[in-house]
Amino acid sequence: MKVKKIISAIIYPACLFFTLLTLISQTIVTLAGFTTLILTFKTLIAFFVFSLLLSALNRIFYIKSFGIGLKIFLHYIGFLISFLVIFLVIISGNSNTAGALITSLILSIIYFIIAGITLIIRRSLKKTEKENKKYENVFIGK
Repeated sequence: MKVKKIISAIIYPACLFFTLLTLISQTIVTLAGFTTLILTFKTLIAFFVFSLLLSALNRIFYIKSFGIGLKIFLHYIGFLISFLVIFLVIISGNSNTAGALITSLILSIIYFIIAGITLIIRRSLKKTEKENKKYENVFIGK
């Protein structure tokens, strides 16, 4: 893969994910009433590494030989492992099994809700695209 293609396919989306993740975390901190900035350098690096991993995982959806179900399953497994390792083990230093189980359960529910909404939108877009396709008469000229 060429450097320019890597930058546009992985780095740019990772920067977008990083920005959104930072914004969401700071919004939660602000709404919770904390007055000090909670993001440390270690947390920012972990956010960016997670964003890079998530961006690389999104490339799974461009593999044409896989079905959509397999793509979602592989993406989900990669997302869950990345999240648990980076946020529960590296950032918090916590290897609490019960906490990891509850967190993975909540993340799984959120992930599959978003995946379901995405699949519904994707299906409706394909359906309207198919309906709007112009009829081409193949019998003219015969």
